[in-house]
Amino acid sequence: TSRVFVVATANDVSMLPPELLRRGRFDELFFVDLPTPIERKEIIEIYIRRGLKRDIDPTLMDELVQLSEGFAGSDLEAAVREVVKEAYLNGDDVINTDLFRQSFENVVPLSQTSPEQIEAIQKLPSKIQIFLKSGSLLYLEPGGWERTDEELNRILQCWRSGE
Repeated sequence: TSRVFVVATANDVSMLPPELLRRGRFDELFFVDLPTPIERKEIIEIYIRRGLKRDIDPTLMDELVQLSEGFAGSDLEAAVREVVKEAYLNGDDVINTDLFRQSFENVVPLSQTSPEQIEAIQKLPSKIQIFLKSGSLLYLEPGGWERTDEELNRILQCWRSGE
């Protein structure tokens, strides 16, 4: 037999059945926030190199990073994909600063279409952020998993001791 490593993602963990989230199904649950400016730059670079096989002017890159505030990785991919599509359909000569700007400005990110969902996830209680910073996250959502301070302290002690 070989080892299997399973990774799953969910935009709304509170909608998953509790039996799927219990220990033993998945060893770790963690939260990945919207990308920072540095991360957005790296993501944009990856998609541009993949789709256009080139780099872009650093000044334009800085502008795209600013325009993409609140974008998730999929939003960044969609914006760059639009530029790639135009280049494919009309040739590389159409690739310019205005095309990049327009493509990024046309994307409406999840942080704007569902700000309450993003905000709810980002406003995890500070006692849970201990788990986030250490690479593990116990997810709290109204109507979902809830832990008492006593349970959280026990979990944290077990985690620190390696049990």
